Amino acid sequence: AATATIADAKVALATNVRPFVRFWARMFDYTLVSVIVFLLSDVEMPQPIQGESFSDLLTRYMAEMQKPEALLLARTQFFAMIGWHFLEGVLLHVLGTTPGKALFGIRVRQEDGSRLQPLKSVGRSFYVYLLGVGLYQVPFILIGMVFSFFRLMSTGDCLWDQHLGNKV
Repeated sequence: AATATIADAKVALATNVRPFVRFWARMFDYTLVSVIVFLLSDVEMPQPIQGESFSDLLTRYMAEMQKPEALLLARTQFFAMIGWHFLEGVLLHVLGTTPGKALFGIRVRQEDGSRLQPLKSVGRSFYVYLLGVGLYQVPFILIGMVFSFFRLMSTGDCLWDQHLGNKV
């Protein structure tokens, strides 16, 4: 009976913390920023040519990525993500959500239900950027997300929300 109760509690916790909903909300926001940066850039991705092998397409792609415009795009994307995390903090303070979080019905508040304080909301955003998604760089993104997933599933809170006293 005790084993069933523990299992039931874990299922209830998993249902309440919704790790995959949180993941897709964050990926929506990341993709939104990435698309905006890409649309404002001068980089054109090579398109497949009929009859072209995958290795030939990959060779053309790698050559395109060595051009100065592509390297500028990579730097712009990195700095855009830093800028996004400042904006995310402002949105969390003012609205309690971001476009991705709003789409998936997620709100971030302090434990007492009030809005996040400005420094806490920006701090949370950068906490997630560094520890949760590892600056969106492989392999750190995988390490951060896997660690965060298991922590969220076992405790019901991510490290940053527990440390800053937030509720999602």
